[in-house]
Amino acid sequence: MTTLLDRYLLQRYWQAFAVTFLALFGLFVVLDVFTNLDEFTRNSGGVVHVLAEMSQYYLFRACAFFESVGSLISVMAALMALAMLLRHGELNPILSAGIPSYRLAVPLMCGNVFVSLLLVANQELLIPRVSEQLQARPGQNADAADKIRPVPDFSSHLQILSGKLFLKARKLTQADFVLPAPELATKLTTVHGGTAVYRPKSAEQPVAGWYLTDVTPAYTELSLTDRGREIVLPGDAPDEVFIVTDISFDQLVNRNKFFENLSTRELLENARNPSFGILSLRAQTVHLHSRMTRPLFNLLVVLMIVPVIMRKESRGVVVNLACSLALTTFALGMQQCCAYLAQGGVMRLDLAAWLPVIVSGILGAWFSGFIRT
Repeated sequence: MTTLLDRYLLQRYWQAFAVTFLALFGLFVVLDVFTNLDEFTRNSGGVVHVLAEMSQYYLFRACAFFESVGSLISVMAALMALAMLLRHGELNPILSAGIPSYRLAVPLMCGNVFVSLLLVANQELLIPRVSEQLQARPGQNADAADKIRPVPDFSSHLQILSGKLFLKARKLTQADFVLPAPELATKLTTVHGGTAVYRPKSAEQPVAGWYLTDVTPAYTELSLTDRGREIVLPGDAPDEVFIVTDISFDQLVNRNKFFENLSTRELLENARNPSFGILSLRAQTVHLHSRMTRPLFNLLVVLMIVPVIMRKESRGVVVNLACSLALTTFALGMQQCCAYLAQGGVMRLDLAAWLPVIVSGILGAWFSGFIRT
């Protein structure tokens, strides 16, 4: 009996999850297409070309959209599955058969855990591999160039001042790197590179940095300090240099939220990187904590809404559903508010990450006495 019931509830859960995700993603695509239609058709090669480009663009956007709303939809799917159970009058026969009320939450929690695993796989395996496509603008081609804003390296104090950024080629042209005095050079010096390509750490290259070609002034003409000679290294040719920095290409593309496309391993490496500013480090740490606590938080939110949607003294399915939605909104809003306060330095990072989990657990335990048995 319970095995059959589990399959029935899981089927309801996945139906609700699929319908909600497709509806929200379809709405997002329609609104975004109308907003960016001119961008897609600017370099049009015909209707077929535009449709193919749009399909590819939104296929990659589906990964980021799932990362953004997957947790919410997993909770909403559990809520809708229980609401449908009540709406069709199926709860009383189940309770009359001697099945405990919280037993109904087991398959829904299993579905929630599976969604959490999908979110982890999406974040760790898919998003880092398609980050280049996620950063592209609608209709952007390989020849499109963007100007960068100045980005400082807080470790060496150098600054990437200007340049034209080519997203698909992942390179800079007309790049200017400023070497401050007296930290790196005896006088304030601007190193201009015709082309700059970022090279991450590897087995052959123990440090990350930018490789500049067509450099002016040449390396031999630079008046570097001892620290400067550790940061600015000679290249393979007289007009080439390698500048050591952890300011990557992705940070130049999306300065404020570049870390959202990183894997957890990369976030852990950045957690104590002195090259990033304090605001960037706090934002990355908050994002890392939210990834760690998200699966547990989702489970506790499901356990919190189960006794509310299945209350003893119920005034109707619609009222119970409205109360459950209000609780879910409260929990998610508290999570976002704590993250905002932590990024601003008002709240401790660990408290901001765990406070929504603790409050959801307390509310779930408090509401457990309201459930229909």
